[in-house]
Amino acid sequence: MGKKIIVFMTLVGVSLVYNTFAAVENIKVGGDITTYAIDRSNFGFGAGADDINLMASITNLMFDADLTEDVLVTAVITDERVWGAESELFLNQGYVTFSNLFDYPLTVKIGLQPIILGSGILVGDPDSNKFTEHTTPFSVVSGNFIEDLSPRKSFAGIVTKYDINEDMLSSLTLAYLKPDTDNSRFQSEGKGDENDDTNIYVAYFQSVIGPNIMGDLYFVYKDTQSQTPWQPFQGADVGNLGLRIQSKPLENLIIFLEYIYQYGKGENEIIFGTPIRWDGKHRSDNLFNIGGQYTFSDFPMSPALRGSFYLLTEHWDPMFENVTVGRIANALFCGTNGKVISAGVTLNLREDLSFSVDYFRADTYESEGIKVAGDQYALLLAPPFGNSLDPSKKHVFDEVDITLSYAYTEDIQFSFIADYLKPGSFFTEANDKSAHQIIASMKVSF
Repeated sequence: MGKKIIVFMTLVGVSLVYNTFAAVENIKVGGDITTYAIDRSNFGFGAGADDINLMASITNLMFDADLTEDVLVTAVITDERVWGAESELFLNQGYVTFSNLFDYPLTVKIGLQPIILGSGILVGDPDSNKFTEHTTPFSVVSGNFIEDLSPRKSFAGIVTKYDINEDMLSSLTLAYLKPDTDNSRFQSEGKGDENDDTNIYVAYFQSVIGPNIMGDLYFVYKDTQSQTPWQPFQGADVGNLGLRIQSKPLENLIIFLEYIYQYGKGENEIIFGTPIRWDGKHRSDNLFNIGGQYTFSDFPMSPALRGSFYLLTEHWDPMFENVTVGRIANALFCGTNGKVISAGVTLNLREDLSFSVDYFRADTYESEGIKVAGDQYALLLAPPFGNSLDPSKKHVFDEVDITLSYAYTEDIQFSFIADYLKPGSFFTEANDKSAHQIIASMKVSF
C-alpha cells in the first residue's frame, strides 16, 4: 500500500508540474563543505574498542530550479566521506514544492525532504543514533562510530501546510512520511515484503494563543510492521498526542513547555528482543520538557543563560528524535527512561566569536523491575559494548560540553568542541571510565 500511495502522489506531482508549463525560469546552484577532525576516547566506558581518531567530510551540492513563481524543484547530492577509508555519494534530498496551490494559502512538498516537527522530539532524524545496521561511511557497522554526525536527515513523503489565519499565524500541517529505506530500524519497504515497513502520519496545528504566546497541538502516529528482534521498539503501532507552548513574556526571556502522551500496542511491541507487556495490554508513556533562556543584552558579551528539565518514562519510544542532551550522550544513548537536567551559558566574546558551556545530568526514570534481556535495560541508553550495570542505582552520567565558534566570513565558519562525560553509579566500577571527545570543524558555504 505504501508504494502505491507514493507512486500515485508522484504522478499527481508530475501532472501539476506539467500543468504549470514547466519552463525553468531560474536555476540556483549552491552547497556547503564541512570538514571534521575527530578524536574520541572511552566511548565504551572501558568495555570495548572505543577510541577514534579520524578526519571526515560532508559535501552537499544543492540545485534549486524555479519552474514557475510557485513551483520549486530542490535536489541535494551528498558525499559522505571518512578520509582514507570509505565514501558514498547519494541523493540526500529531492522534492517539489508547490506554493499557493489552486490559489489557496496551501503549500505542498512531495519527495525526499528534511522535516523537523516542532522541537524535533518526535520527528526530525530518520537516522537516529544507536539503531542502524546499514553500512555507511559514518556508521558503527563500517567501524567508524560517528553516525551521530550523519547527514542523512530526509524522509520520503508528502507534507501539506495550510495557512488558516495569517494574523494569528495559524496553520495546519498534514504529512505522510517514510524513513530512509537503508536504515533497518525504520525499514520503509522491508526485505522482500511490501507490508514489512514503517509509515508515519502527522497532523500538526499551530497558532498564536495569546500575547507573545505560540501554541502547538499535534498527533503523530507510527505504523511499524517490521520485526528486527535485536533492535528496540519494533513491531508496534505507536501514537503520540502532544502539546507545546512557547512564550516570550519579556524582551529577552523565552520559555517553553512540551508534554506528549504516547501509547503503544504492548502485545506486539518489542524492546531489545522482549515484549514490553507480557499481559498483552497496551502500554502508555509520557514525555515532559520545560526550559527557558534569558539574555542579558545590556551586559558585556551579552551572556545568555539557559536551563531545562527533560523527562521520559520507562518505555518511551524515541521515534525519530532530533534532540541532543549532551553531545557524547547523543552518540551513545537512545533517549528513553530518563530524567535530564541541563544548564548552560553563551558569551559573545566578539561580534564574530562566541563561547558556550553546557552541563547535563541524567538519571533513569525507573530501573528496578524492567530488566528485559541479559544485563540490558530499557533505560536512557542502548548499552554500548555490553556495559556492566547496577540497576539499583539511578545516576547515569554527568556531561560538560564546551563550544567555541568563529565566523571567519559570512560563508566560512570554524568551530571547536571539547566534551567530557563521567558515567554515574548506574555503571559498575569495572565499567566507569570517563568518555571525552574533541572535534574541530570548518564549514564553507557557497
